[in-house]
Amino acid sequence: MGKRETSGSTEIENESVWEGKKDPLFTLGMEEIETMLNKDINSWSNDYRAIFRLQMAYTFLWTIIERYTALRYSLKENPSKRIVRIAQETSFVESLKRNVEIIDEEQREIFRTDNPKEKEVLDPDNPKKAINYYYQVRSNIVHRGKYVVRDHAHVLLSLKELLAIFKDVLNEAFGH
Repeated sequence: MGKRETSGSTEIENESVWEGKKDPLFTLGMEEIETMLNKDINSWSNDYRAIFRLQMAYTFLWTIIERYTALRYSLKENPSKRIVRIAQETSFVESLKRNVEIIDEEQREIFRTDNPKEKEVLDPDNPKKAINYYYQVRSNIVHRGKYVVRDHAHVLLSLKELLAIFKDVLNEAFGH
């Protein structure tokens, strides 16, 4: 499986016919993220290990999301373009509105690491802005590596929301 059979491809292990709904990332991976989230959801009291686990779960969720977009849309398309396409899926739009409640807008804005004068704001009524917000949380964790005490709420809320939203996307895509 890969873009080109002769370059960067691997055989599918233990399966004569691959099915997306049985993909280990879409099944076991999602379960593991939920386990990590439930373990650390109430354990924050300056516990750096808990925030590190939340960061790991969040970046792993993005690994799963990027796999989904590659398989659903195109392996050839730029990953950032594929990610925005998920915001056009009806299941994403509907789940976003169901799972995100904005109480304090300032708490749901995040500044970009590549341009600290710009920020992303979570808006459940604007799916493209929402997916950009969630991706920016991911980018700040991965590229900046400074997500610790102050940004715990961003990671925790984003993980809870995006996990619920993406579960709905997978359920719709695979007819669960």
